[in-house]
Amino acid sequence: MSTFVIYQGPDALHPNDSHKNRAELLARHIGSTTSDIRNMDMNNIPKIIGLKKLVFWGHGTPNKFCTLSSQKFVELLQKIREKNEGLEAVDMITCNISHGGLGNTPYIKNVLDLTRGWANRKNRKVKKLTIRVPPTLTAPNGKLCKWSVLVWCGTSHTWCYVAATSPKNGSDNNLLNARGAIEAMKYQGGAGSFPKAEVKLKRIQAFQRQSAFHHQVNPTDDFNLFRQWEEKMRIVKQESVFISGTVATLDRLLVKVNG
Repeated sequence: MSTFVIYQGPDALHPNDSHKNRAELLARHIGSTTSDIRNMDMNNIPKIIGLKKLVFWGHGTPNKFCTLSSQKFVELLQKIREKNEGLEAVDMITCNISHGGLGNTPYIKNVLDLTRGWANRKNRKVKKLTIRVPPTLTAPNGKLCKWSVLVWCGTSHTWCYVAATSPKNGSDNNLLNARGAIEAMKYQGGAGSFPKAEVKLKRIQAFQRQSAFHHQVNPTDDFNLFRQWEEKMRIVKQESVFISGTVATLDRLLVKVNG
C-alpha cells in the first residue's frame, strides 16, 4: 500500500463532526485504507509495507491539526518515518493551516520550523519529507488572505476552499460572509454541489437583486436592508477567494511547502 489516510474522528469539541466518511471516500478513490488518528499510538507505530505517502484530514487551527500541536505532529511524523523508511510525502488537508488569522503564526510554519536548524536535528527524518497543504491565497483586491476554511458537502461529495482577508478589527467576518455566500449558492440552484455553487456565485453582479443572501432580502424589505446586502456582496467579491472540486480533484488543491 503506497498511501495511507489518517482522519480526525469526533471528539469533545466536534462530537457530531467526523472526517471518517470523507477520508474513506478519498481512500477508495486512491486505492488506500484509513485510520482514526486516535489509533496512532506514539509508542507503537506500525510498519506499513510499501508506504510512500501519508494523508491527514482533520480540523485545523493555527495551534492544532488533527488534535495535535505542531510539536506533537512532527513527533508523530518522526516516529512513523523511523518505522517506515520508504515514506516520502505527507499531505495535510484542513482549514487555516497556511493562515495565522489574528496575529498567530500559521500551523504549517511552526511545523517547518521544527525541522530546521541544529537544535531540531532530531527531526531530520521529517525534514526529508515532501509536505503539501492548502495554499495561501491573495484576494481579488490584492490583499493577502488571513483566514481559510475547507468546507465539505456529504451529499455531493464536493468541497470548497474559502480564503478571505481580515477587516480592520482583525476578525474572521470576511471569511464568515464568504462561507455563507458559497453555502447559500450550493442550495440556491447549486444542486448541493460546491463547483456549481462557485460558478453561480461568480456570475452574480454587485447590484443584482438575486444573491447569496436572498433569504435576507425580498421586495418588501426597506432600502437600507437592500444596501446592506449590496455591501456584503461587494466585500465577498473583493475580499475572498474560492476553489472547489470533488474527491478526484482534491489533490490539485495542495501545494508543496518545503524542499
